[in-house]
This record gives sequence, C-alpha cells and structure tokens, in this order.
Amino acid sequence: MRFQIGSRRGNYSVLMGLAIGTILGFGALATDITLVRLAQNQTQDVADAASQAALVQLRRTGDIDRAEAVAAAVVARNNIVEAPGTLVSLDWGVWDATTLTFDTTVDPADGANAVTAVVSREGAEAVPSVLGGFFGVDSYDTRRSSTSAMRSLEALLVMDITASWDQDDFFKARDAALAFLDELNSAHGEDDVIGMTVFHSRYGWEWTPFTEIGTGYAAIRDQWEDLNIGNLAGTPKPAWATSPPKHIACSVFAGNPSNGNSNPFPLDGAPSGNRDNFTAGQCFPNMPRYYSDEGGTDHATGMEMALTMFSERHNPMAYRALVVLTDGEPYEWDQSYRYPAGAVWTRGAYVEPYRQYTAPETGRDEGEIEAATEDVANRLWDEHEANVWFVSFKYDRDYFHVVPKGDGYFSKADTASEIEPIFVQIARSLPSAIVE
Repeated sequence: MRFQIGSRRGNYSVLMGLAIGTILGFGALATDITLVRLAQNQTQDVADAASQAALVQLRRTGDIDRAEAVAAAVVARNNIVEAPGTLVSLDWGVWDATTLTFDTTVDPADGANAVTAVVSREGAEAVPSVLGGFFGVDSYDTRRSSTSAMRSLEALLVMDITASWDQDDFFKARDAALAFLDELNSAHGEDDVIGMTVFHSRYGWEWTPFTEIGTGYAAIRDQWEDLNIGNLAGTPKPAWATSPPKHIACSVFAGNPSNGNSNPFPLDGAPSGNRDNFTAGQCFPNMPRYYSDEGGTDHATGMEMALTMFSERHNPMAYRALVVLTDGEPYEWDQSYRYPAGAVWTRGAYVEPYRQYTAPETGRDEGEIEAATEDVANRLWDEHEANVWFVSFKYDRDYFHVVPKGDGYFSKADTASEIEPIFVQIARSLPSAIVE
C-alpha cells in the first residue's frame, strides 16, 4: 500500500483552519467574560462610592441637593472600563435596621437616613466588547445599585489621667478630645452619642455618660474643658496659666509646683499640703481624686468601664468606636512605696460621685496589666464589635499594637501637639454603612 503524504498534509491544513476559528472564538469569549466582570465590579464600586458620598454630604449639611450633586460628581470622576458611567437615580428613604427593609415612600425632608444609588453604562454608553464581534456582540450593558444607611454612632474616649502627665502636655490632650467632639458635632446623625471614661491606677470612671451629640454638645464641651489629671490635694495656681480656658496647675507642697509624681508621705503626721490631705476646694475638684497609695497605670480599667457602657446599649446598626489615650507604659508602683491598698482611698469614707470600675485590690504587675488590657479589647470586639484605636504619647510597647480592633489602629505621638491631628483623623474616618 502506498501512502499519499501530500494528501495528509492537506488534511492537517483543513483541520488547523477549523481549529483556529474555534480557538479564536473561545479566546474572544474568555476575554470578554473578563471584561464584563471588570465592568460589573467597577460599576458596583462606583455605586457604593456614590451612595456613601451622598449620605456623608447629607449628614454634614442636611442639604439633599448638595448630596445629589456630590454623588453625581463621584460618578463622573470614576471610570468604568475607561469611561464614566451614568448616575441613573438616587432614591432617598429610611432604612430599618430591625427588619432590614428600605422604605422609599418617606419624604427626604422628613428625615431620610439612607439612599440607593443606581449607576450604569448602557445603550449608547455601553461597554464596547473586545472580541465579542466574533459572536455578533458589540457591547455590554452594566448596571448596579448600592444602598447606604446612616449608622448611628456610639463613640467613647478613654483618657489616661495619671499624675505622670506634664500639665502642658495634658492640656494638649484635652484639646485633642475637644477637637474630636467638635469634628463629630459637625457631621453628627440624629442618634449619635458620645461619652468618656477616665482612669488612673486601678480605677476607671464613667466621666461622661453616653449623651446625644445633637442635644448635648454644649454641655459635653463645657464639661470636657474641665478635663485634667486626677484631683490632687494642694493649691490651685491659676497664675501659671499660659493658655485659656481653665488652664491651671497645682502646688502639692507650699511654693512647689508638682504634677503629683512624687513619693507618698506617711498617713500620719504628713506635712500640710500633702496630696493625700483632701479638703474642700482641691486642685482639680471636678476630677476623680488621686491618692498616693493607688499609683500606677493600668490601661484596662478605663476600657472595662467602657465595656460596661457599651453592654447597656442595644442598637444592632450602631458603629462603635473606642479611642484610648495614654501617656505611659503599664506600671504599678513599687510595693515598698505603697500603703495597704485603699488605705488613703477609704479614709473618711469618701466615695467618688462617678460610676466606677475597680481592678483587683492587690494591684496588677506589668504582665498582668498587659494581659488584662488585651483581654478587654478582645471582649469589646467579640461582644460588641467595638472598633478600638490606641494612641500613645511617647511610648511604644508590643502589646499596644495588639489592642486595636476592627477599623482601629495604633498611633504614637512623639509630641503632645501630635495628639490632636490623630484624634481628628480618627473622627473623620468613622463610617456609615453599605447595607445592600
């Protein structure tokens, strides 16, 4: 038998010609499937951004027209496969966090708290295909929607008021807290609340209960302008003031300015002016008292009080933010300098007027403070999805980086002046929610 080699070559050519068409067809299909997915993802991203931008603008200004203009600008400036899409519609209404439903029958002027943005590239503006012409497809329509709802905000500041603060540095920390409050007030929602806990040694206090920002802003600000380190026995020295308002220092001993960071004196026969000798009209009477037998820095105490405050609220849509500020590392005074725990504290049966969390009477060493702080941060997140920021003035410890949760992060301020911009940035980052 004789083989016709030339004929075989002809057969392969025919098969190859048929195969090339099929290969190109599948290549075109794969390319355009990728293009379609890209277009859909980018359309969704733009819709998300538009609904978020509209809602933030409404929250800041209360102006529906400005909110819609901002949403349109976002769509115009963000391409979908190399060309801008179209803002098809913005539908305002009320999002019910309990039933997870969106009611668009509500007049926006009557209190809209949510918006749905619809974005598309369709018709003449559709996304052109790359190789879809092989199948007679010249373009692809893409349309996506996104609903954003205002999340009510529950914000808590946890402020270190230990006596290791230099007064001028602490006043800058106070300014940071006030700037945080001002920033939230400029864009607060109807149900947004804010509070503060303070701590020193083994005690944490609810200094400002959760209060609605919209109705309580002025009163909160007035109280926070009194914020200072723990109340020290001694004589206020307003003549040392360098920047109003309420910028006072303290003389613990006659003629000797002190931030209270000195060794304690005996309980009996203490010299006049010792910071454990409390009478009416002390240095910082609006603050919880600071006693020399309760020295140290236990970061967990103020956070434990915050955990209690969050536990008492039951809003599933709330965004919870906890910002902790400290000027020190975990620290318990050398026991040789301590009285029996609480000896001065209980003298005269004095009781603080603030709700209080108390750590174990024996105190905690550095390792126990670190463990307790990490534990309460984990419970804040696990039980309440509380996002935790940790801001440290001067110090950096490994566990400071473990405490933050959720959207939170660790920041170190090398100077006291750096605390305020950190606080303002955190306040500006607190989000609303994309719910659909």
